[in-house]
Amino acid sequence: MLNAILSGKSGTLSQDLKKGTSWRTLFKGSEDLLTATVFERLSYLPDARFLEILADTFSLNIRAYEAGAIKLETIEFWPRWEDVTSHALIVEPDVYMRFLFEEREQMIDVIIEAKPFDTGTLQYKTQWERQILSYNVMADELDRPITEVKFLALGGLGVDSRRMFSRLEKEFYQSVDPKSLPHNLTMKGVSWNDLLKVCEKLDNLSGFETRIISDILESLSLSGYKKRYHLGDLNKS
Repeated sequence: MLNAILSGKSGTLSQDLKKGTSWRTLFKGSEDLLTATVFERLSYLPDARFLEILADTFSLNIRAYEAGAIKLETIEFWPRWEDVTSHALIVEPDVYMRFLFEEREQMIDVIIEAKPFDTGTLQYKTQWERQILSYNVMADELDRPITEVKFLALGGLGVDSRRMFSRLEKEFYQSVDPKSLPHNLTMKGVSWNDLLKVCEKLDNLSGFETRIISDILESLSLSGYKKRYHLGDLNKS
């Protein structure tokens, strides 16, 4: 939530809100607050655990990189990139991350575009185009090539997230010049509920990891996603 405030994404109180409206109601209606709260806490985990959760949620194949130290080198909330399309001056993905595999000297960049719920405001390919094309221009200026680029759509994929993501991905590749894309691009899309399920199934957590995951589950629950209280050994007031 801190990063939502720092990035100017926390918004202001609407004049339409009734006096006495609870913070619970405000949080439940804000995708930016949910995204910041969840990914801030994920970034507090050990870097390898964070990547494990992303890989399990989005079915990412990272086995080739698992040996050796993993470092979350960068995490940015709502980075402002120059929009290389004609839509606007800037483009702002929700989260941008870089994982460094130090022994292999390889890097994976992750771009996350989040929508508030599984239904409601939906993902759309034009926004994906703007973000990925703008990223690719930025990445061309790096000293070292990026081994892989992962574009991850979270939420906003309707009731059947797999079907909708497959349709949008197909439309995306039909509408862009392949030469303008990162040559190592992977695209995935899931619901917030998929992330919740992965977090629920985590085991062998240390004490501080358990507290972080518990906060993430509570945040998702506050936004309307059901959870099972599997972290029964954690005492919280």
